[in-house]
Amino acid sequence: MLRKRRAEPEKRAVRRRDRSAIHPIDARVFQVSTLTTTLAKVVDHDIDVARAVIRFVGGIRGAHRRSPRSRRSCRGRLAEAASLRESGSVDRALAAGAISTPSARTMARDRIEIEGLQLDCVIGVLPDERDREQPLCVDVRLDLDLGRAGKSGRIGDTVDYARLVRELRALLRFRRYKLLENAAEECAAMLLGAHPLVSTIGLRLVKPKAIHGARAAGIAIERTQDDFERRTEPSRFGQVEVLLETREAGLYLLHVAPKQRIALHHHRVMRELEWLVDGELFHVGARGTEPGPIVPAAPIAWEHDQLHGYENRSDEQATLFCCDTPPFIPADEIVGEEIFG
Repeated sequence: MLRKRRAEPEKRAVRRRDRSAIHPIDARVFQVSTLTTTLAKVVDHDIDVARAVIRFVGGIRGAHRRSPRSRRSCRGRLAEAASLRESGSVDRALAAGAISTPSARTMARDRIEIEGLQLDCVIGVLPDERDREQPLCVDVRLDLDLGRAGKSGRIGDTVDYARLVRELRALLRFRRYKLLENAAEECAAMLLGAHPLVSTIGLRLVKPKAIHGARAAGIAIERTQDDFERRTEPSRFGQVEVLLETREAGLYLLHVAPKQRIALHHHRVMRELEWLVDGELFHVGARGTEPGPIVPAAPIAWEHDQLHGYENRSDEQATLFCCDTPPFIPADEIVGEEIFG
């Protein structure tokens, strides 16, 4: 009798193993193993990611013994990782949380903070706010992995906050915003586009003199790279990446291909703000003027009928940030007389 009772748990264990062997979730483990091999090639520059995928695969095993909700969660994570193999995009799976790495965890706790940045700009909807500047106080939080810069000592592996301040000042002063909400949204889109190392940005905008009797009035937002649906359009000089288009303005990254140029042009409707984000560009001036190199992160505001253009003489792509207000109007891109050929 004792022998029979002892045998029953063994039989149940065998049955459980048999069921697990044919469970659909295990049929996908082979796919993830293939994904691991593929990722090992794609991310050979980041061993943390490769190891994380292996841990992720291990986490899938045994999912059949969890609740139905847990199994659905595992299937969703697995599907997200499988899409990574097809697209070849490691960052997408990391951002979606399908794969967790030490660097991702570091990025969640690393940040750059700028507190109490003060500037004067036109901002507000009241008539008396439209014809005068008033003080604005800005706090910025950037979430990114600072470990790379901590080891390399290179400014290119982090965000130059002095440059970031120049960019914020330029956009806020150029745009003459009516709403703090509009200002924060556009500033977040610009900073995330111009600084791809940043995963999440927090912005706080405060008007100290907004309300009589109150110390201040302001707003705070948080945005991630995935909060903005960007699109890329072909252009004669390379590509245009649309960061954000609102009712009042459009924010773009102009990717100028090697040996290409943005023809000399001017606008009669749009006002334009531009600065060099990456690479090297030469300014193309009017006939009789000498072209000169563009200083990185040195904003230039182009008013109506001011001729301007750019030339990329290097063998690498160069990127220019551009803000058009109103959003880009193709018919208002009036090509002028070029000084070359």
